Amino acid sequence: LVLLLLHTVRLGGGTGAVRVWCRVAAVVLVTAAVAAGHIDSRPAALDSLHRQVSDTVQALRYGDNRDAGLTDGDLTAAGQRQQLEQPMLTVTLSQPGSYYLRGFVGEAYDGSRWLPPEGQTLAENADAFYWLHSDGFYGQTQLAAAAQAAAPDTLTGENRISVTNTGASARYLYAPYETLPGSDGTDAEAIGDAALYARGLRGQRTYTLTAANNLVIHYQRIAAGLTAGTAESAAFLSDEAAYNRYVYENDTALPDSLRSYLTEKLGSYVVEDGQRHFDYQKAKQNILFYLTTYAAYSESVAAVPEGVDFVLSFLDGAQAGYDVHYASAAAMMFRYYGIPARYVEGFLITRDEAAALSPGESLTLDGTHGHAWVEYYQDGVGWLPFEVTPSYFSVMEQAETYRDISGLVGRVPQDSDAENLDGDTGEEDDQPSLLSFWLKYRLKLLLLLSVLAVIVLLGLFISWLVMQRRKTARRKAGFLSDDIPRAIRSIYLYMMDVLLAQGLPLRNCPPADYAADMDEDLRQEYLAAAALWEEAKFSGHPMEEQQRRRILALKDEVWARAWRRAGPLQRLHLKYVLFL
Repeated sequence: LVLLLLHTVRLGGGTGAVRVWCRVAAVVLVTAAVAAGHIDSRPAALDSLHRQVSDTVQALRYGDNRDAGLTDGDLTAAGQRQQLEQPMLTVTLSQPGSYYLRGFVGEAYDGSRWLPPEGQTLAENADAFYWLHSDGFYGQTQLAAAAQAAAPDTLTGENRISVTNTGASARYLYAPYETLPGSDGTDAEAIGDAALYARGLRGQRTYTLTAANNLVIHYQRIAAGLTAGTAESAAFLSDEAAYNRYVYENDTALPDSLRSYLTEKLGSYVVEDGQRHFDYQKAKQNILFYLTTYAAYSESVAAVPEGVDFVLSFLDGAQAGYDVHYASAAAMMFRYYGIPARYVEGFLITRDEAAALSPGESLTLDGTHGHAWVEYYQDGVGWLPFEVTPSYFSVMEQAETYRDISGLVGRVPQDSDAENLDGDTGEEDDQPSLLSFWLKYRLKLLLLLSVLAVIVLLGLFISWLVMQRRKTARRKAGFLSDDIPRAIRSIYLYMMDVLLAQGLPLRNCPPADYAADMDEDLRQEYLAAAALWEEAKFSGHPMEEQQRRRILALKDEVWARAWRRAGPLQRLHLKYVLFL
């Protein structure tokens, strides 16, 4: 514009008044351009005006999420919460499931706003993102890519998610963490991997994404699989290492005032050898403990004035707020522990809503589905949502089956006169109570008890099998008893049990009538055996060894034929169910 005005003045076109105003405009623009090159920051008033103009233009282009109670990162707008039952998104799932649909993602925190990374930061990392995207690596699809490389059994199907944006900001494609590589929406030319930004002057109102089913709850299995050393995991981790460096350089920044405050309240901590940050699980426990103990959930709060640190006001001032406050504070706490974290706004498809959906059925998400949460970076696996707002603890499926929030863990011991969050300075901190011991080890204890129960039940079952087989052995030993009539009766009854196991119908009839159900070549022998059984049962006189051998031979033939005709399962049934 400066060059154009100078060109106009040089040519001398137009009236004298026009030339005068062009000269004035040229001088103003040249002065502004020169001044902008020599100052590090704009005056506060000019910066505020720039933000207002930018926000207005953005709202005109895409709309906003105010009906969902979301601020698009502007924390000064986080006053009394208002969520309207106005339709925001209509989502159709080919496979119903619960999802965090990520929209706005804030990486840089300036005390009153969450912002995308600065242009200079993105410019410095343009080459890294060019090569990552060339390899198909995107932060928005990292979780699914990690699962494909290290734990493909967690990918239980492809879910087509069709979204119609009816009232939400069209600047974003609201996508789940499980978005699959190659899905629509990823932009190879983009620098940075936060939100999925929609294309077009007015954004996008309809789009379709492909995603895996709930992978967030399987992140520990995926992380373990990445250590297996396979070719797939090695190739994935090679790209992840470059992205990992960017994340730790840009998503762990913490203002000095907050670092000082959190050091006082959370205490210093020990980082294990070979690690860059505090233990993930201990950090989560401490964050949950502090936020649930020293803050109260409330939607009736006053807005924090610009110039006052939003997180510090929440933690050390009002100590009351809703998801915007909790998520912002948790992001700073993760960063205090050296763990990269970001602030996220979007919409939820809850566990109960997913359970009530049929495949292909549409679900309307109104303003009450708007939510803000924190996401943290799990090395290798990628960005994961973590719920810290008390009223949402049971709404979504969570990876952790329990939360030990009985106190702060992993802190470096402090002097007895230092301020203690728990209010205790005795030795009880070093001696876990029975409750905390149970909360910490209950999974291991339950697993141990389950294994012991299985061992006991297996032992009882084996003992029962041995006892039944011994009874069968004693029964067969009776076939050779010195009491021949008794032996003949036992042999006949055993043979009938074998025939019944083969499907012989049990009828109220004389034994001879069963001859018609026998194999044709065995009918005469069976009639003779039935006669011998009647003689042994009712005559009362001695019988000969030859008679026993005859019925015993028939029994052996019946058993041999039954065994040959039986399949593997039927043989198990004969031996270990009927005990024949």
